[in-house]
Amino acid sequence: MRKVVFALVALGFLPSCEREDPARVGEDYLTFIEQGDYAGAYRLVDKISREHVTEEQFVKYWQDAEAKYGKPIKHEILETGQDSGVITIDYYWYYQPPASGDTSHYESMRYYRLNLKRDFRGWRVKFLKYTVTEKPR
Repeated sequence: MRKVVFALVALGFLPSCEREDPARVGEDYLTFIEQGDYAGAYRLVDKISREHVTEEQFVKYWQDAEAKYGKPIKHEILETGQDSGVITIDYYWYYQPPASGDTSHYESMRYYRLNLKRDFRGWRVKFLKYTVTEKPR
């Protein structure tokens, strides 16, 4: 009985420990997208973005992007930094051409910046661009 309880406790802490390293969260997010595991990537998105974008909308966004720009197949992290409490990860994404054959928007490599913010569950990817401000009372 004691072994089972320990295993459950250890497994319960594993996901939150992994979210303590923003670089790991960014790596996981990009890898999920490359693998087509959009549900896995969505689980790493911050609360505010998830309040405004459903999982279905998120999946459709990535499917549409893949149809237009090609499938991201690997990434290369260039630099990780911090700006106003947000962790930034600059990276290249390498693509294979779109399955449709339309290469009008295709580039084999593109530069991006991923932003991560910390919430009560650890580091999360900011999918939407937003700024939190206080309302006057």
